[in-house]
Amino acid sequence: LHSGWIMAAEFSPNGKMVVLASLDGRASVWDVESGEKIREFNPDEGHILSAQFSRDDQTIVTASTAGVAQIWGVDSNNVVQRLDSFGRTITSATFSPDGKQVVTASRDGIARVWNVLSGELIYSLKGHRGQVESAQFSRDGLFIVTSSSDRTARIWASVSGELLHVLNGHTEIVNSAEFS
Repeated sequence: LHSGWIMAAEFSPNGKMVVLASLDGRASVWDVESGEKIREFNPDEGHILSAQFSRDDQTIVTASTAGVAQIWGVDSNNVVQRLDSFGRTITSATFSPDGKQVVTASRDGIARVWNVLSGELIYSLKGHRGQVESAQFSRDGLFIVTSSSDRTARIWASVSGELLHVLNGHTEIVNSAEFS
């Protein structure tokens, strides 16, 4: 059991597992059928704000208040890759549909796209005037949507990082945005 708030819960693509992200600094994987805990990830770096499976159910990416996103092997409990966001809280981290990239949202107002294999920063999505609350790839991987405390959502081209649209007119913080 977690001793802190559960900040996120996500099903695996095959529907057999759930990953939980907690403010107690741990992420855990649970078997849907039995309700038993399968694995626990304890990065010892801040509170875990989000966790997501890759489409092949082999890895999980976590985002933390320590400014680190980590990619974990589901079966091995090992860190496959560490993505360092320069000490700023990462509010969310999500895989691209092909699993080759991760997009992170950060409280410094920047979303970043990373290469999963090398851990290198590919490009930064800059333009929000507040912290970026979430970032998601579209299902086809062609676009990224970001949401922000500046009360906007933005749509970007995932290949180039080019800003395509600013979705204005919100009167409150846009905590999350997702493609249909």
